[in-house]
Amino acid sequence: MADIDTEKLEELLAQKKGKEAAELLKNFFDNISEEQKGAAYAEYALIHMKVMNAIDDEYKEYLKDVLAKLQMLKSAESKTTDMIKLKQARVSLS
Repeated sequence: MADIDTEKLEELLAQKKGKEAAELLKNFFDNISEEQKGAAYAEYALIHMKVMNAIDDEYKEYLKDVLAKLQMLKSAESKTTDMIKLKQARVSLS
């Protein structure tokens, strides 16, 4: 199977030349057999799945961090509320 010119593809994408990049991909897929297309799509699916899993893992870690910070905020709010109630009780007893 012929290799795609990844350097040219990356260069076109960096230059925001999406139409030219799409044409490069189209030309590549037009010139390979159905079996090679199947293999390329299977490889793409595998890479896509790995990328999505990595993104999901990163997102989960971010959410864990946010939840921990929210828990700290909730604790601080609870302590502040308790202090306000105590101060109000002292004032009402004075």
